[in-house]
Amino acid sequence: MPMTSAAWSASRPSRTTDPAGWGGRLPVAPPGPSRGRVPPRARSPPEDGNPMSEAVRPSGLAARIRTGLSLVEASVAAFMLIVMVGCTVLQVVARFVFSTGLSWTDEVAMFSFIWAALMGAALVINTGGAHRIDAFVRLLPLPPRRVVLALVYVTILAALVLLAVYGVKLLFVVHFQKSSILRVPMSWIYAALPLSATLMLVSTLLDWRSHLGFGAPEGDHV
Repeated sequence: MPMTSAAWSASRPSRTTDPAGWGGRLPVAPPGPSRGRVPPRARSPPEDGNPMSEAVRPSGLAARIRTGLSLVEASVAAFMLIVMVGCTVLQVVARFVFSTGLSWTDEVAMFSFIWAALMGAALVINTGGAHRIDAFVRLLPLPPRRVVLALVYVTILAALVLLAVYGVKLLFVVHFQKSSILRVPMSWIYAALPLSATLMLVSTLLDWRSHLGFGAPEGDHV
């Protein structure tokens, strides 16, 4: 019996209930080796010229060195920060609650602040968290941009070398000096300067080596 036009329209999937028009059945992709796989993203050079971008982030030995330095720097900075805050709170409580003063808390808080600030600076350099003003550098082509970055690295390394060298010389000058209250050698306090400068120097060298090793196969940077 031939189907009438009304019956044929009733059996045909409606566009309002089935916008795709497949009657509840979706097309099946043909089987193949590429089914369900996402093509890998090609590694491309960083457009912003940042040597610590994802494409040139070091691996292997450099990554282990960075992890170890970050652990030491973060641990020392966090410990000194806790000591500084604890001494400050203790001094406030002793002065306003017990109407007395502690002479050593100010000195400990000041020395802890020095160590926390310098080790925190080393941690920021190691993790690439320092602010960069590169609005004009982005406008340069890639070869001049690399020259500018090389000059920046040389300037930073020269400043860090000066801090490390003269920081060590300063230790010999203040070695026999004692703090006024705790009577600890002042060289213990000033040691934070050459130590943090050395840590920042190592981190900057790793950054520069990663930048120079751009374009090498994965794992060949360091």
